[in-house]
Amino acid sequence: MTAEGLVDGPVFWEEVEASVSPANTRGIKDTPPASIPSEAKAPENSGGSGSSASPRRRHRRGAKRRTRVDATTQSKKHKEINDGYLPKIFITGGQTGGDTIPLLSHFGKYEIEIKGYFPRCFKREDGKGKDIARKYGLLEGKGSYMWRNAKNASLADACVAFLTNKCKGSGRGTRRTVNIFVENRQTAKAIHKPLGADYLEIWGGNHPRATGSSAGGAARARTTRPVLVFWDITHTKIPKLAHVFSAFLLRHQPNALMFSGNCESTQPGLASAGAALLNATLKI
Repeated sequence: MTAEGLVDGPVFWEEVEASVSPANTRGIKDTPPASIPSEAKAPENSGGSGSSASPRRRHRRGAKRRTRVDATTQSKKHKEINDGYLPKIFITGGQTGGDTIPLLSHFGKYEIEIKGYFPRCFKREDGKGKDIARKYGLLEGKGSYMWRNAKNASLADACVAFLTNKCKGSGRGTRRTVNIFVENRQTAKAIHKPLGADYLEIWGGNHPRATGSSAGGAARARTTRPVLVFWDITHTKIPKLAHVFSAFLLRHQPNALMFSGNCESTQPGLASAGAALLNATLKI
């Protein structure tokens, strides 16, 4: 199957994992040791020309060595949690399921902000909209779910969406959100899952056509803003999908990333599995 029904223009396949290679990684690199400000020249020893350095010189050399070790240690520690690209803002509409994924993540550890709008009256499937809004600083919108979708999409540079093939006809709101990014209008046009793959990347990059298709590859099409769609994620798929997610972030480097997906009642366990995927991605 292809994604030709999603947008106008050519659709082609390319292996996303290739973007995670060292040659393409644009993450934070180890920084060189911090330099030590030069000190004033020590007065010459009038008592003779001994071969050993003065106590002050020995102290200065020791300080320099200690600073180099500390700088290297700090650099490695920073690299461990920031080797991939991290957005500065997560956008969510506050609903259960896909919208809850960033709220359950370790966003605070990485100093990522949470922003977004609920529909009017803080509508949420479980009736806890006001409590969620108060806890995470989300705002009440001025209209329906469609108003919320458009408003939140206007705040984001890219979108990650979560769908399922196990519930026919589900994901109408998610498809509307994705198509705001793809076609600049809300339409519930179908998003076709690629054959043999659990994800689909849609974007407007001008990249050469791949020589063929492969299972696990991501179809790419021309679009206004990039979108990454996952289908039926489970905890067992997280190790592989986290690298797909990380490659997507490295390639497009969105300042604000929007989350969209089915409600928890439609896709049970989505919020938990999605948060685990996001946390694994942030660690790369």
